[in-house]
Amino acid sequence: MVAESVTATEYEDWHTATEGPGSASESKMTVSPLPPQAFRAGNDPHDLDVFIAVMGMSGAGKSTFISHFTNSDNSPEIGKGLQSCTQKTTVYRCNRINAQTNLYLIDTPSFDNTHQTDAEVLDEISQWLAAAYANNIKLRGILYLRRITEARVRFSEMTSLQLFRKLCGPKALRSTFLVSTMWDATKTADGNRIEAELAATPEFWGSIKSQGATIKRHAKNTKSSAMTLVKELLAVEEDDDELVLDIQDEMVNAGKACGQTRAGKVLECEFAKQGELFTKGLADITEALRNGPHHKEESALQQQQQHREIQQALQRLECQQEELVAGFKTIALAGKERESQVPPYYIQQTPPTTPQPTGRAQRRKMEPGPLVSDSNELCLAAEGGKYDELRRMLDQGADPAMCGRLGWTALHWAADNGRADIVKLLLFHRAPVDAVSDTGVKPLNMAKTNEIKKLLLDNGATY
Repeated sequence: MVAESVTATEYEDWHTATEGPGSASESKMTVSPLPPQAFRAGNDPHDLDVFIAVMGMSGAGKSTFISHFTNSDNSPEIGKGLQSCTQKTTVYRCNRINAQTNLYLIDTPSFDNTHQTDAEVLDEISQWLAAAYANNIKLRGILYLRRITEARVRFSEMTSLQLFRKLCGPKALRSTFLVSTMWDATKTADGNRIEAELAATPEFWGSIKSQGATIKRHAKNTKSSAMTLVKELLAVEEDDDELVLDIQDEMVNAGKACGQTRAGKVLECEFAKQGELFTKGLADITEALRNGPHHKEESALQQQQQHREIQQALQRLECQQEELVAGFKTIALAGKERESQVPPYYIQQTPPTTPQPTGRAQRRKMEPGPLVSDSNELCLAAEGGKYDELRRMLDQGADPAMCGRLGWTALHWAADNGRADIVKLLLFHRAPVDAVSDTGVKPLNMAKTNEIKKLLLDNGATY
């Protein structure tokens, strides 16, 4: 059987030819049905069809993993090093692994993509997932791949893991394998140490594992190893027949835009944080220009060197600002642009809310929602030092930027109580480090210990 693939572009072409423009619903988005073949690389549906998403960081070997199940004439393009090849969510029909399974593997772009912003990647993945769910395509499980040769967890990877966790939700994580790859490129002892650290650290794999995900190894880059992982994932028992990701439920059932979902809110907090860093960096450059050496005895060569360094720093900051603005526009205009271009999946009633770049972290008054019934519950948990209760609410989608009495956020309370463990938890959930209380106080002003001060400063906090 020849493996076949289909991309999001083909979905759009197919929809344009068969459906034409849709119309907005009064209460939420209108789902545009697609032919079942659109999600099966052009093949007719079958009761034995099984869909597994393959996700992870750039260079983890996602496309290589999928190629073990496809024929050489239609395998995914494989990147070199950390360069990302996959930019569109693509479905690959695979060779039969047994008589009971028609396997389809879904190749997804990485959040640390070399060609796309995190916002663009989230929008790309979420639109495919929403369209699949709206057209009765259910995932059987998820494989999240990571190189075991990477000894340190980069900040971009922490953001990716946070997005992944919010995108999936607790139920889907129970059908997720966290897979380490490239064991043949490292010493076993080093790999064991890195794997143990990933599993033990909540900010890395620990939190995902605690919600039901299973840690596995793709020990050898072979078809046999890949086949074993897929069969083990298919053997995981589900509570019911439907595996629904949180982002699918939010976008299809609740009618939310990508930027309004829990995963979108992670990026919103990240954009605000980047805005703070950009503003601070620009101020530093301005100060350097103002106080630069102007003494006559300084050589022209030294002044030219300083000027070049400042210009390079400004260029870096400008690039960061462009990326930041691109991220805002992606989330802000995704719905509007998709509607004007004949959306392949659904018509959205209203554009998503957008974060605004600012030098000061924004905070919001807490509003009752489906996950936080008491508007002061999150802040009360932080005030009382209730770590487990706080973590439960954050895992369920509570917004760490919200504030209660005195205008204090949960981070204010944690800093004031000297609870470094709660501070770490809140920073992991992207709590705004420079939120200002009603009396003009920031968390850093309230830090009771040097450890907390260092945690806040390392995350860009200012006095």
